[in-house]
Amino acid sequence: MGSGTMTTLEWQETTWEGKPAADVPAPKTTVASDTATINGEIEGQVTDRWVMSYAEDGTARFVGLTHITGTVAGRSGTFVLQHAGQFDAEGLHTDFTVVPDSGTGDLSGITGAGTFVNTGPEGEPTHYTFEPQFN
Repeated sequence: MGSGTMTTLEWQETTWEGKPAADVPAPKTTVASDTATINGEIEGQVTDRWVMSYAEDGTARFVGLTHITGTVAGRSGTFVLQHAGQFDAEGLHTDFTVVPDSGTGDLSGITGAGTFVNTGPEGEPTHYTFEPQFN
């Protein structure tokens, strides 16, 4: 199993109604997008889209898709991850799987699963594990 880190470069989040998320108290539903770099088992650029549901206690559950352009095990191309996760007092945790048939180029046929975890302060890199397989 490989591992690495992801560093967020830009984050934008609004409520379902389009208001700045930080201006609206929970409970609330938000949508967000971000860009990031990823290093380690996966090397490249990331674009994410998220839908989140925040509770009054500050925790959140979310789903999302991550589009990656880069390399895995020396193979280049693009592929997509599908996430389901949560954010709570212990940090961020999400499990992901590769969306079937999303790979292009040398990453065509990629499958696999992994996790993203961030228990540090905001702005710290997120750590991941990933076990890619190639058909």
